[in-house]
Amino acid sequence: MRYFAQPYTSAKQLIGILLFLLGSFAACNTYAQTEIVVTRGDGNWPPFEMIQDGKLTGFHIDLIRAVAEEANIHVVFKTYPWLRAVQMAKTGRSDAVSYLAKNEERQEFIVFSDNNVLSGTDHYLIKCKDRTDISFDGDYKSIESFSLVHIDGYTFGDDFDKVLFVQKAGVKNAEEVVELVAKGRYDIGIVSPADLGGAEASELIDKIEFLEPVLYSTTVYIGFSKAGENRHAYAAFTQAMKEFKKSNRYQQLRFKYGL
Repeated sequence: MRYFAQPYTSAKQLIGILLFLLGSFAACNTYAQTEIVVTRGDGNWPPFEMIQDGKLTGFHIDLIRAVAEEANIHVVFKTYPWLRAVQMAKTGRSDAVSYLAKNEERQEFIVFSDNNVLSGTDHYLIKCKDRTDISFDGDYKSIESFSLVHIDGYTFGDDFDKVLFVQKAGVKNAEEVVELVAKGRYDIGIVSPADLGGAEASELIDKIEFLEPVLYSTTVYIGFSKAGENRHAYAAFTQAMKEFKKSNRYQQLRFKYGL
């Protein structure tokens, strides 16, 4: 009669196997990346956010990616018309919005942290060079009798947003603002130099004039959705941004884009 050895596992071996599996599982969780979706407007704003050779790049984009890497977060950028990009964060369908200015309304659904400032932007009034009757001295009352066009969904401060102009309209992008002002369909418009960085209608740009002083200087953020579910990722990103801004990599990034 033949006797075959039966497989035998001791209690110590079982415990060892369980500990190994638990350790492996913990290691996987440690190195697993959280994914966040960041929405942005569908325009080009060199050197902050723009499409070059079919790829999304710019100071804001590189900064967000670098900080996310430090926080072990994977970022997915999604580009939409501006109002939709903001609305998605409002409803929690995206985790954050880039290039977002702060106002009272947005603070109801977006978390703005001083650590998450991306850059600053100056907005100017523009008029057609032929319009010698239009001037601006910094007082909003001096321009409220004129018709105004601006990029839809942009804020220029709570005080300005409440001014009742004779006619006020929002359009898709800076090129439309320039065209409507240059062709005399609106008296004045609002743009920033960054807005015009991607403008192609150069012959129309030559017909407009920037009015001094600056209408509104705004700080722009990556703002996180209050309706989102990745709260731990938001906190980790914010802390990583704070630390990253102290680093040489941050200064090198600013130098790369001439900031």
